[in-house]
Amino acid sequence: MHRVCYSSCANKQNYNNNRSNYDYNNNIESATFSCPFKENINQFYEDGTLSAVSMRADSETFPAHKIILSSRSPVFKATFTNDMREKASKCIDMPDVDAATLRHLLSYIYTNKMPEVEWDEAVDLFRAADKYELLELKKQCSSIIMSNISRTNIYVLLSLADTHNEEELYKAVPNFVSRNSDVFKSETWKTFKWENPELAMEAMERKIYIKNSH
Repeated sequence: MHRVCYSSCANKQNYNNNRSNYDYNNNIESATFSCPFKENINQFYEDGTLSAVSMRADSETFPAHKIILSSRSPVFKATFTNDMREKASKCIDMPDVDAATLRHLLSYIYTNKMPEVEWDEAVDLFRAADKYELLELKKQCSSIIMSNISRTNIYVLLSLADTHNEEELYKAVPNFVSRNSDVFKSETWKTFKWENPELAMEAMERKIYIKNSH
């Protein structure tokens, strides 16, 4: 039985020739989300066909499929196979995310495409991706977050990096501050430093390290 559709995407010979250009994870994703199969999965997401469970955030519910959630997230897989209460339940409450974040999360799980999100939505989606171990989604959210740093959201970024112990986000802070040193002079920074002294000190030390290394 063929697992990959070659007819509409690429012929089998080209596929074999190009396999070395992709890492293992990308091969799995391209094989899993290819051609008509991908379209069928999208349709399941859009109309909720054969859904056996609902995901609830705030007061909104979303139809879903345990097998698809489990295949994409090891956390969901553990939830549906090990937690007897959740295993039997037909409605799973998601108290750690809001409805918009859950919608984006499910969209990515079913379509393998990064949804269009604002900066603050990318932050919320990053948190969800980290919790449910959707590593590629987390990486894409991180890219959006780091490419849109401003004087007003840098404090959120710093807290996010600390909470999730994310080194790439840590690195983005001093890189930004080194080009915008007046951040440390703002009243917002003074308040942040008062409330988060250790985190503020680390940010300043990283800035000094980067400055001295150039």
